[in-house]
Amino acid sequence: MKNLNLFSLMTLLLWTVFVVSSCKTAQKAGATVRLKSKSSRFLLKKLAANKVEADWLSAKARITYKDKNQTRKFTANFRYRKDSLIWLNVKKTSVEAVRIQISPDSFYLINRLDKEYLLKSVEAIEEQFNLPQRTSVDMAVFDVLQELLLGNPLFFSGSSLKSGIDEQEYTLQGKSEHFDSEYRLDGEKHILTEMNFLPDDERQYLKVDLDRSKDDDEYPKFSYFRTYKVNAPQQGGEVTIKVKFLKLELNEPKSIRFEIPKNYKRID
Repeated sequence: MKNLNLFSLMTLLLWTVFVVSSCKTAQKAGATVRLKSKSSRFLLKKLAANKVEADWLSAKARITYKDKNQTRKFTANFRYRKDSLIWLNVKKTSVEAVRIQISPDSFYLINRLDKEYLLKSVEAIEEQFNLPQRTSVDMAVFDVLQELLLGNPLFFSGSSLKSGIDEQEYTLQGKSEHFDSEYRLDGEKHILTEMNFLPDDERQYLKVDLDRSKDDDEYPKFSYFRTYKVNAPQQGGEVTIKVKFLKLELNEPKSIRFEIPKNYKRID
């Protein structure tokens, strides 16, 4: 493929945007309150109650990608249908560079710059790019991606979580078969603000910060500002991706088009 670096970057971008620390939920001045201890059971119930539920999602996002060698800025448009399809296109200076479509079993990518396309199973992409392992053998890759897109917590099979307090946030910490995990919750509303996952081999950690401080009465549970940090061997170290969601619509059906031009070459 002529533009392998672009393809690798976009595939990694896809995972970390759906999947991947500077933003915190804003605290009111002078509103510091000593938190009372809460059980892990109580905090897990709060997390469940504050999950974003949507059959459809449509949004535009501004994305800043940074690794040790470069910083790039993109815009992206998202379409999502629950349990069925995730679609996005990525633009640079108003020109579409990549279009991606993911179903529960397939991954499609169109590279507009080189007139090429890729078609593989989701599992093949996961293996090829050494992406973080899924949360459990019972949870499909597509399920992981859609929860990350919505900004919902991911829980690892076999993990027993213990509650704690760190300044003005509650914490849940645990260890599963392959991961150490930590969840941080706003002390007032018990909304998820951060997730950290560290595999046993420490090759590819993932840190996700979720900021819901935007004053939006229509979708108050959605995290409009996100920071993802992942240790990515393909890019030579830590990658940081910041995402700002714009023009969000939930539960409004949208048309989704994905057509591969006949003159495009299929690549492996």
